[in-house]
Amino acid sequence: MKTLKNITALAVAGTMSMSLISCETAEGTGTLVGAGTGAALGGIVGNNMGSGHSTTGALLGAGLGGLVGNRIGASQDTANQARGEAMRANTTTVYVRNRNGSTRPITLQRVQGNVWQGPQGEQYNGVPSSRQLESMYAY
Repeated sequence: MKTLKNITALAVAGTMSMSLISCETAEGTGTLVGAGTGAALGGIVGNNMGSGHSTTGALLGAGLGGLVGNRIGASQDTANQARGEAMRANTTTVYVRNRNGSTRPITLQRVQGNVWQGPQGEQYNGVPSSRQLESMYAY
């Protein structure tokens, strides 16, 4: 009977965790990992407390673990967003016209001040024009 309760508790916690698996953010992933880990640890702690507590321990562990994981993931999402914004502020794209009339995007990275670096490591003082980039990148 005790084994059946443990399996039921883990199945409930697993089902709750799996409902969040479609989340593509660190917040969703943190919730999933936290709930799963919390359920497992809660089940172990509840089982060691004596009979009748493993289900309660697993459910409480899943809830608490999911909440903690969610908050950690949200913090990671905020940090990732800030890094992405900083990176976008230091990049620019120049479109180079090819001989066949199509265009090719060339992404430049700000190195320092007004010095920009191209994909092949070359550096420019200021953002180069598409004409300046044609000899190296047009096909």
